[in-house]
Amino acid sequence: MPRSRKSFSTKYATDKTQRLQHTIPDSGLATLREAEATLERLQARQGELDATAFAMTELEATGSAEALRDKLADEGCGTPIQSSADQVLERLKARQKDRKDTAA
Repeated sequence: MPRSRKSFSTKYATDKTQRLQHTIPDSGLATLREAEATLERLQARQGELDATAFAMTELEATGSAEALRDKLADEGCGTPIQSSADQVLERLKARQKDRKDTAA
């Protein structure tokens, strides 16, 4: 092999090696970040699936969707089915304030 061709091959191989050394650590970190993000998404999805499975078990145990709805509403999930005394007082105060504002 002629010297210039061998020199070119060595230089080319060295250049490629250096480029790979610079890209491997970064791509490894990017892959790690992607894996962590995927894991978080999977864990969130698993939590949703667990909650759904629990709700289905509760629904089967109670025998009615209304009982489950009431239980979830009592726990703060969704809109409350029944008003509490504090909620009624807040609505009355808001009405009274609105009447004062419109009268003024």
